[in-house]
Formats: sequence, C-alpha cells, structure tokens
Amino acid sequence: MIKRALTCLFMALGLTALASNSFADEKKTADPQTPPAKVKKVKKPKHIDLVMILDQSGSMHSLTSDTIGGYNAMVDKQRKAGIPVSVTTVLFNNEEKTLYNRKPIAEVPALTNAEYAPQNMTALLDATGNTLNRMKSTQGVNAKNNKVIVVLITDGMENASKEYKRDDVKKIISDLQEKHGWEFIFLGANIDAAAEAGSIGIKSSNAVKYKNTGTGVKANYEAVGTMMEEAAMAVPEEERTWKSKVEKAD
Repeated sequence: MIKRALTCLFMALGLTALASNSFADEKKTADPQTPPAKVKKVKKPKHIDLVMILDQSGSMHSLTSDTIGGYNAMVDKQRKAGIPVSVTTVLFNNEEKTLYNRKPIAEVPALTNAEYAPQNMTALLDATGNTLNRMKSTQGVNAKNNKVIVVLITDGMENASKEYKRDDVKKIISDLQEKHGWEFIFLGANIDAAAEAGSIGIKSSNAVKYKNTGTGVKANYEAVGTMMEEAAMAVPEEERTWKSKVEKAD
C-alpha cells in the first residue's frame, strides 16, 4: 500500500516537472529574448554655427520691413539666451552677398535697409552651393562638439543660377547631412516647400511652406530661434516644435 502510494507520488511529481519544463520551453519559443534596441544618444553641442541664406529677390520687396524686424528679433533673443553661436548670413538675388562669416552672435549688428534691399531674380542654387562649399572647408566647422544649422528662406522658384545645378547642390547637402550631421531647414512661400527641399537633398520633415505675409515672415525667424534652442538642448528631432511656429502663423 505504502509502496503504491509512493509510486503515485513520484509519478505526479514527474508529470508536474515535465509540465513545468514544457511551459518554460513554450514561453521561450513564443517570447524569445531579443537584444534591446540601441537608442542613439544626442549630445548637447558646445557651439552652434547658424548659416542663414536669405532671399532678397524683387518679390520680397513688400516684406522688407518684416524680414528685417524678424531677423533682428531672432538675433536679439538668441544673444540674450547665452547660447554660444556664430552667425553666417548670405543674401541673394541674381548675385549673393555675405554680410558676415562666422561672427559671434554678440557682435552681429542689426540688419537694416542698407543691407537688405530686395530686387532682381532668384539664384538660390548658386547662393547655396557657394556658401556651403566655403563653409565646409572652414577650419573647425566640423569639430566634434560643433553643430551646424543651415536655414534657406525663399519666396519663389529658382530662376537665375549659372554655376550650380540641382544635382550639384543635392550632393553637397546630402554629404554634409550624412557625414557631418549638418541640419538644414527650408522655408518656402509660393512653392511646394517639401518638393523643392527634396530636390536639393533636404529632408521633407525639415521643410515648411510659410504664408507670404508679414506675420508669416516673422514666424520664420521665430522658428529659427526655437530650432536653435532645441538643438542646443539636444532635443530629439521627433520632439522638436519649431515647425509649429510657421504652420500656425496667420
């Protein structure tokens, strides 16, 4: 009797162990361990290079004061924020003019009608290609802790470039984005901003169509300021809010 009871007990224990092992094997098969996804850490830059390439073709004439006011307000705000920034500003129509190259933001003078005087046509490709080729070969610009943000603002289609074609500029921009982590913003009015940006290699997520009004132009510069603040704080791209400044403008 006792022998029989012990036999039954051992059999029960064996079945329990077997069931436990079977459950463990089933769980292991159904829910295999996978290595955790690698999260790319974004480090705060120690310095930011802001490169502004601004359209001053004739169609911008009615928005001259809004452009000057928006630009100056952005510079003033960033100067007070204390972020270590150097500013390069290039104006273009048929030709291009560099107002200053990598000037510390504390020393950037106010923009006036003497510098910003819209006229003539739109050589966006030439202005962009020449500016980027000059910047990328500048000593220290691709230093490990330096962040480069390039902003292109235009209110119309390219119609006057002679030195560069779209593919030329696209190659330059793509290389700078992929190899050096430069960030590009394209703000365009009266055009399909995403398509135009994509044609020269700028990510569509960084392109916004702005309203060609005084409020819309001022919102561009508010967006640039927000972009710089978010870049300085190493805010991930998917969490940035700078685009909303342009999209919500009246």
